Amino acid sequence: MGAAFLYQKADDGLNEGQIDEMLKTLMTLRNRETQTLKVDALGDFKVRAGSFVNIQIDELKINQYFLVDECTHKVQGACTRCHWI
Repeated sequence: MGAAFLYQKADDGLNEGQIDEMLKTLMTLRNRETQTLKVDALGDFKVRAGSFVNIQIDELKINQYFLVDECTHKVQGACTRCHWI
């Protein structure tokens, strides 16, 4: 894996202390490894990017909430399918 970079220009109205606090917050939120799980399931139009869904997969011992980064709904006849990332 390579390094990820985030470039963000500080607002001209911020002082050095505010910029340092913003940097600490971003480092806490962004400076960690992430995992990706892709799910194809029966759809629910209430699920959108930015929402959390509870995923339970007994074989993998997974039972937790995941943040949906991307969501695609496909309607096929009377059924709706979702693809979540």
